[in-house]
Amino acid sequence: MSDSLHELADAFPTVHPKLEVASHEQLFHLLDNGNIDAIFDIKDAQETKGRITFKELRRSSLVCICHKDHTLAQREYFTVQDLSKETLIFCDPVYLAPDVAKLQWKLAEGRNPADIHFCGTSEASVVLAASGFGVALLPDLMVPDEKRIAMVALEEAPKMPFGIFYRSYPGDTILKKFIQIVTRHFQM
Repeated sequence: MSDSLHELADAFPTVHPKLEVASHEQLFHLLDNGNIDAIFDIKDAQETKGRITFKELRRSSLVCICHKDHTLAQREYFTVQDLSKETLIFCDPVYLAPDVAKLQWKLAEGRNPADIHFCGTSEASVVLAASGFGVALLPDLMVPDEKRIAMVALEEAPKMPFGIFYRSYPGDTILKKFIQIVTRHFQM
């Protein structure tokens, strides 16, 4: 993302980007009201946003994150049954795409609360997984390059569309240019 913003700054030296971190619903409210121009997020299967356009940039796999020395770290994939025997690390669902949040709650059903760690952010859940506290479940695009973790696919998990949500504004050349830049960078 920083490469895309760097290229935008070269094209428009006076642009002043404002980056926001908020809940999934808050971000869409800000976009719908014209307070922000674009959102990068996973598109929910049931999501329709009316006046908002979605441009898919890639498909994201759901992966299990664990310490590199975890007993299951060398496997090709985890099953839901494998996860039923593990301590799980969940992100605050308000910061996740609804489909990912629903899966977390499904995995939590019938579990002892002591077997689940809750984190405010995906970054915090990766830190706990890298520290050996359990297994986190995240879209692969949310996982930073970290030498102490293993990323293992979740069996039969659908690939989720990730992209940019935006409202079309007549004559907004900066937004149009940014979408072109981001699209090109994701194709590389």
